[in-house]
Amino acid sequence: MSIGQAQRRFDARGKTTGETLYPADLRPADPLYAKVVFTDQPHARLLRLDVSTAREMPGVVEIFTSADVPVNEYGLVFADQPVFIGVDHTGRSKVPCDISRWEADHLALVVAGTLAEALRAAAAIEAEWEQLPVLADVDTALSSEVMLHPENGLETNA
Repeated sequence: MSIGQAQRRFDARGKTTGETLYPADLRPADPLYAKVVFTDQPHARLLRLDVSTAREMPGVVEIFTSADVPVNEYGLVFADQPVFIGVDHTGRSKVPCDISRWEADHLALVVAGTLAEALRAAAAIEAEWEQLPVLADVDTALSSEVMLHPENGLETNA
């Protein structure tokens, strides 16, 4: 191959005629479907989590929560984010896992035979929350006595 010359593609004919399958065309015979259940809480402490009704629903294979994660923490620089928000702190992680710090924190993962079954089971999960102060902007965070991450040992949110 030389710079400036066209390269003949071995898969061109199949792709232009529709004979070649793309990865999105490949489907396993009996797939399972997963639905992440988000906390939808900007800042709240989880008091109660009940997945028992959801677990018994038709088609549900499993529901994973913080109790199922051996090390319930991750992060890019510091391991300061829980994988799942959960009621009980297992002691396996330095990060308190009972506090949701943004709406997209994960509460559970539902695995089911169909997407509809996963969605129904996810909707059946019950959570009770204690609302905590929301620090919605930088000025409020810097002037507030509320600490977002007291486990980091800092005295301010700065």
